[in-house]
Amino acid sequence: MQLKPGTILQDGKYEITRVLGQGGFGITYLAEHSMMNRQVCIKEFFVKEYCDRNDATSRVSLGSKGNEELMRRYMAKFIKEAQTVARLSHAHIVNIYDSFYENNTTYAVMEYIDGCTLAEWVRDHGPISEELAVDYMHQIGAALSYAHARRVTHLDVKPSNVMLAEGGKKAILIDFGMAKHYGESGEQTSSTPVGVSHGYAPLEQYQSGGVKGFSPATDIYALAATLYFALTGERPAQAAELMLHDGLQRVDGDFSLSVKEAILAAMRSHKEERPQSVEDFLELLDARDDSDVIILSVEDDPEPEIGSHPNSGPKISNFAGPVGTQKKKVRLPLVTIIYLALGLLVGAFLIKVSIEGCVEAWSPSSPVFGSLSGLCLVLSTVGAIMAEAGIVLMLCKWRCGFWLFFSGGLILMLWAALAFNDGAERIMLLIWGALMSLPVYGITSLILMIKGKQGVSGWKQLRKGFPRRIK
Repeated sequence: MQLKPGTILQDGKYEITRVLGQGGFGITYLAEHSMMNRQVCIKEFFVKEYCDRNDATSRVSLGSKGNEELMRRYMAKFIKEAQTVARLSHAHIVNIYDSFYENNTTYAVMEYIDGCTLAEWVRDHGPISEELAVDYMHQIGAALSYAHARRVTHLDVKPSNVMLAEGGKKAILIDFGMAKHYGESGEQTSSTPVGVSHGYAPLEQYQSGGVKGFSPATDIYALAATLYFALTGERPAQAAELMLHDGLQRVDGDFSLSVKEAILAAMRSHKEERPQSVEDFLELLDARDDSDVIILSVEDDPEPEIGSHPNSGPKISNFAGPVGTQKKKVRLPLVTIIYLALGLLVGAFLIKVSIEGCVEAWSPSSPVFGSLSGLCLVLSTVGAIMAEAGIVLMLCKWRCGFWLFFSGGLILMLWAALAFNDGAERIMLLIWGALMSLPVYGITSLILMIKGKQGVSGWKQLRKGFPRRIK
């Protein structure tokens, strides 16, 4: 049934090393690219319920005459999807190098990823940390967002289609065998075999014509279900079971409320009620406070065992796996430490100026002796610095950040009330307070803008507001 080790393809260009795995639609081999001297994966179109092979010639037969026409349509689609994925160049999407026709069937040549699948890791070591799981979702989410921008949906996102490479630091989305490409008006330009992966496929994938129109929400459901598995070690219930309650109702475990809410929102039964873009789903995650394919007409495969996935390869003894399985450590980003230092320097200068003004205002020789001018200067300075420091700590998800910001705001309100008590002099104090705040908040904006979306401190976070829930 499978090509034997040493089999030559494409007139010596590729030599089969061994079988990596077999799914519903094909067999995947580890092979050697003779000219490039590198290992590759070669996926052969071979529906095991219908196809057969002549061991002497390696030629594949496509079943009875009645089935051959269907198999040839699927084969044409197999090549078309390989060509589609070959046009997707992204760091977190498996690369496809070549496709060709031989032995009365078709082949796709892709990169060999040295690692294991997320499904294998969780099965062998248990659930991973929330921090690392969300990081993986960002990486796979970036891949999906890139594909969606090109009107391609994956339709089979699940733990066994997420490879962990580089010692568990990098997540790569693989197996686009179920993917669909859509035209600009949203209609599909390619057809795929009807299939689902139970627990990760939403309700519309079980319905005839349910994925005819382009909708990122289908992949978003699967991405959330994959996150659920990574955090809990359990496969979600099938979409038909969840339909009775309009989707997943609860996520048990000691996870951030925002992570739970993001999963629940993305796993609603009706796709119109889910986040409509990967970016929306990832924003829900970032609001934190701190199987193979089952072919309905062919077979019913469970989650793969070790080594059964096309790209999983052998178990690598030096593969350390996801480092985030250890307890999460809280640390300030370097940019925030620099920011705090600059803010303290500015604050120290302003406090010095305010104290000097306070001493002068309260001097017995001063005409304004006994007035609140000096007190207002002190209040405006201290309140602004406390509020500014609170914002930083909130962006870093520190528990005390909100209360520091809140207290600084109260002091500024008290200062404002006092400042407006006495006409022109108080208005001048108000202007001084506003000018005094500019350096501090200017530093905030500049550094966060440079920081961009990296880490927990980001201009986008500042622009969109504070965390939805106080930790």
